[in-house]
Amino acid sequence: IIAGIIGFLMYFFVWINEILGINALMRTTLTSMFLTILAILFYHYHLIYNLDATIIGCLMILTPGVAITNSLRDIMGSDHISGMARMLEALLTATFIAIGVGTMMMVLGG
Repeated sequence: IIAGIIGFLMYFFVWINEILGINALMRTTLTSMFLTILAILFYHYHLIYNLDATIIGCLMILTPGVAITNSLRDIMGSDHISGMARMLEALLTATFIAIGVGTMMMVLGG
């Protein structure tokens, strides 16, 4: 239930960031930071008991699974430039998600 609440709040956070015109990679980083902060707050108030599972469950929305699949399909279809560009974007997205979560875990001691 708490992960659903975090996902709902995350949707509005992304929507506000899109209205403000924030870059996609920065939006991903800020969103991962936001959901980590929420999860840590819920954990400290004893509303959840497994912090890692909650964070991972909420991060599944942000992961670039379709982009990785499409990049591999492009590479196998002999469109190497497009495939490598999509793969780089997917890897950067995954890296920025990790940076956002890791930063908040270090700052807030989650």
